[in-house]
Amino acid sequence: GYKLIWDEGRENPAKGNARVVVYIKEELSFDVMKKYMGDNLMPEVWMRLGHKGTKRILIGMVYREHTPWNSGDGSQRGQDARLKMWLEARRPIWTGNEETFLLGDINLDWLKKEDTNYRSAKMMKNLCEELLGMGWVQLVKAVTHFSNSAGRVLESLIDHVWSNHPAKVLTCGQVELTASDHQLIW
Repeated sequence: GYKLIWDEGRENPAKGNARVVVYIKEELSFDVMKKYMGDNLMPEVWMRLGHKGTKRILIGMVYREHTPWNSGDGSQRGQDARLKMWLEARRPIWTGNEETFLLGDINLDWLKKEDTNYRSAKMMKNLCEELLGMGWVQLVKAVTHFSNSAGRVLESLIDHVWSNHPAKVLTCGQVELTASDHQLIW
């Protein structure tokens, strides 16, 4: 069986309200870290997870909406400000030494991290300065999202897996899902 947790740290989300949903095998031991959730900066679930009797790791699952959350300002400037506030609010995680993973649909195209003309270049710069500056590594390297625009297939890498201890990671990848325009990252 599985236990269901969603972005406010509650079980069994009301239909249509959750933006981050996590299923955890019941055999795993976990604690939801509510101190990192619920401040309305970004839909997210943070937890310490592991097998009973073993060291747990901190895992955060996020969804950076490309539209406003709890704000009327969906402009690029508004999105920039919200991401920066979220990164700063989670700084204790970024600067900590606890083995940690951050994963999810961050809606920032890693393939364009060097592109100064990218419309989200400022957000990408803030993300990189905060995480890369603290020694974190983005582990996903291949396209994770496909969309169609005017008959063209557009590819992007907007689903991320970040680690502050990348040497402990044996492999990382993605699986194609036929019912989604995103691949499942692992």
